[in-house]
Parts: sequence; structure tokens; C-alpha cells
Amino acid sequence: MLDELVREGRAKLINKYVSAEEEKLCFAACDVVLLPYLHHFGGSAVLSQAAAAGRMVIASDEELLGKQTRHHGLGLLFTTGDVAALRERMREAALMNTTKMAGYAAAAANYAKSCSRQAYREALIKAVVSPKML
Repeated sequence: MLDELVREGRAKLINKYVSAEEEKLCFAACDVVLLPYLHHFGGSAVLSQAAAAGRMVIASDEELLGKQTRHHGLGLLFTTGDVAALRERMREAALMNTTKMAGYAAAAANYAKSCSRQAYREALIKAVVSPKML
């Protein structure tokens, strides 16, 4: 599937370290971010970066990453290690209409707001400061 998309000029495979500047450009240029982690337990900064860029994800359906993707409607899920399912989600994303893609972008924007420094600051203040002090 990926080779086919590359041949058609619809995808670019970068198999090297990318700088922080190149990384920003990659998020801006892509339509979908793949998060095919194997048995990943925690969260993912890449998920937050994808959301900040307004990009849908294709993620492993397990642990926190799967839960966040499912709960916030951030993209498509596949069972970890199931290559055929990953391939099918990639095909589904490549053929997705713009209306559905826009829905994922809106969900990403909402999720990104909850991951912002301002949201983090407000959550800390709320947890530490009693309402009477404000």
C-alpha cells in the first residue's frame, strides 16, 4: 500500500532522522499521521503534535494511545501487530472524503486545546488552589 502511494506521488517515505524544523514541515504537509506502536503503554507526544497540526491519526488500538484516539475521535484504529488491518486503515484514510477528514481535523483541534500550555496551567491551578483563594 505505501509503495503504491509513493509511486503515485501521494505519499513520501522519509527514512532518516528529521530535524525539529523538518518535523514541523512534515506535520504541515501530511494528511494522516501513523502511530503503529507495538504494545505501547503510555501516551504519545506525536499524538499531541498530530492534533496540534489538525491531522487525523491511524493508531494502535491499545492502552492509552488507543483510548485517547477512540475517546476523542482522533482517527482510525487497528489491532497492534495486525498488518492487514493497518493496511486497510491506510487504504481507508487514502480514500476518505474531505467531509469526513474535516471531522477528524475538528476533533484534533478540540483535543489540541486540551493539551495546550494554557489548559495545563489551568488544570494545575484548579488542582492546587482552592476556589476561595481565587
